[in-house]
Amino acid sequence: FIRPSKFKLPEDPSIPCIFVSAGTGCAPFRGFIQELSVLKSRSLPVSTNNFFFNGMMHEDVDYMYKDELESYEAQGVVKLVPAFSHDPPSTPENPIFAQTKIMEHAPEILELLMERDARIYVCGNARTLAAGAYAAFEAIGEMAAGKGNGHDFMERLVKVRRYSTDIFDHD
Repeated sequence: FIRPSKFKLPEDPSIPCIFVSAGTGCAPFRGFIQELSVLKSRSLPVSTNNFFFNGMMHEDVDYMYKDELESYEAQGVVKLVPAFSHDPPSTPENPIFAQTKIMEHAPEILELLMERDARIYVCGNARTLAAGAYAAFEAIGEMAAGKGNGHDFMERLVKVRRYSTDIFDHD
């Protein structure tokens, strides 16, 4: 069963993108980042404020395409923000997930969402990554819209297609 994807980069590559994944959810973002690199090589105005929050368990085992992604970061195409839930400083009591890193960058993310019409893309497990990422962005929305208004903030982003997901459930 193949379904058409609604997961597409903005037509204007100068619009910042915030990519969030865990594990194999990084696949579409690798393609997106490759595309942005090609556009930049053609002297098109590619945003220098693209973020890739990538959740993994172990850096030495799970960081797929690390060298390639770091080369794109060196080109100024993306800012890599890896999160390793099973490597220090992560602990069983305080694991570091992609959503943990999103919150560490909340002021930057908020500015991109409010001032630059940034797009958010989430790819991964529905119950863990997607739920955690949504909650993190909802908390960032409360920074802008006020306590208790994060849900409305997120609903607006979804409605205007600035929050896109490609999520799955293993059950």
